[in-house]
Amino acid sequence: MKRIRRILGSLAGALFVTTAVTWIAIMLFEDRFIYHPTREGSWDLPQTSPVPVEEVTLRTKDGLALHAWHARAENPEYTLLWFHGNAGNITHRFPTLIDIVETQNVDVLLPDYRGFGKSEGSPDEEGLYRDADAAYEYLVSKGIAPEKIVLLGISLGGGPACDLASRVPVGGLILQSAFTSLPDMVGTMVPILPVGLLVRTKFDNLSKIAAITVPTLIIHGKEDELIPFRMGEQLHAAAAGPKTALWLEGADHNNLPHTHKDAWVAAYRKFLSKLP
Repeated sequence: MKRIRRILGSLAGALFVTTAVTWIAIMLFEDRFIYHPTREGSWDLPQTSPVPVEEVTLRTKDGLALHAWHARAENPEYTLLWFHGNAGNITHRFPTLIDIVETQNVDVLLPDYRGFGKSEGSPDEEGLYRDADAAYEYLVSKGIAPEKIVLLGISLGGGPACDLASRVPVGGLILQSAFTSLPDMVGTMVPILPVGLLVRTKFDNLSKIAAITVPTLIIHGKEDELIPFRMGEQLHAAAAGPKTALWLEGADHNNLPHTHKDAWVAAYRKFLSKLP
């Protein structure tokens, strides 16, 4: 019995130390775990584009300059405001940007968050919400009616997309490979430790989508190795407005626009065609 108690004591001590070290790491380096921006990119891509792509500077309320691309279609009915994932920058989304414009006949504004690409600053949750505000206000200032703005949040981009849609009028919301919340994601990645309770960053999409009443399309790959498919199902179940889901067999987190292009192109087109 003494030996068993010693073993249990050692295990408890090891668990305590591991939890403490993990907690300290999260406190010190949380943003580095979440955001993986790059500054480098092929910034001359708009010059090779088959559609017009305008360089845009957005101004945030806290004084930062954000870099964005505004791709234009002929006679578009809607403008997609696209919030991308947690790594790279807008140059890595360029082929998909052009695909969306050409297949959907919509304008697309694709900004880089603070700290990504050519945008000033460093990323954090509240900062990304300010970045989303700046992009939205830019579109409205250009005479685009709020009901003609459709938000597109892919992966981490679901955070600013859901937050913005819960606060301002928009025409619709598309979430692709999005998570329920950041603490849920941390809990999925480190299931044996209660570290999800320790993270300051929330991106609580699940609670916010319950207050969003505009038409919503949720797309998720069933083989998503990063953000579990069940999170897409949970977001769909919680959505308050008219909602549509596209669940893709064999699609993982990053290959969806390539291996399932026909399916997501058709889903976008059908969703946009049914907006009020």
